[in-house]
Amino acid sequence: MSNLEYVELSCHVEPVDPWREILIAELADIGFDSFEDLPNGFKAYAFAGAFNIEAISQVFTKYKESGKVRIAFEHKVIKSSNWNKVWESNFDPVVLASKCYVRAPFHPPSENFEMEIIIEPKMSFGT
Repeated sequence: MSNLEYVELSCHVEPVDPWREILIAELADIGFDSFEDLPNGFKAYAFAGAFNIEAISQVFTKYKESGKVRIAFEHKVIKSSNWNKVWESNFDPVVLASKCYVRAPFHPPSENFEMEIIIEPKMSFGT
C-alpha cells in the first residue's frame, strides 16, 4: 500500500448507540482521521501508512468481550485519485431564466445565453 492511498474501514455495530461514538473515538486515537455515520454503524478512513489491523482488532476485541456490543468490520484500500477532478465532474453549470449561464472555468463556454458568469469554485462559501 502507498501512503497516498486511504483505507476504508466499514463497521457494523449493534446496538449503534452509544457504541458508534465510543468506537469512533477509539479509532481516532489510532490514526483514523475521518468518519461517516451509517444507519447500522460507520465508515472510518485512515492513510494507508497509519492503518494497523492489530490495533483495530485490539480495540474491537476489548468491547466485544464486554458482551454489550457486536462489531463486524471489513476494510478495503481506496486507490489514490485526483479527488478535485472527481469533485469537479459532479459540479454542473447552472442556467438562470434561460438567459444566464453560470459555470466554472473547467466547463466549456456556451454562446446560447445573453450572459455568462464564470465562478472559480473553491472550498468556501458552501460550494
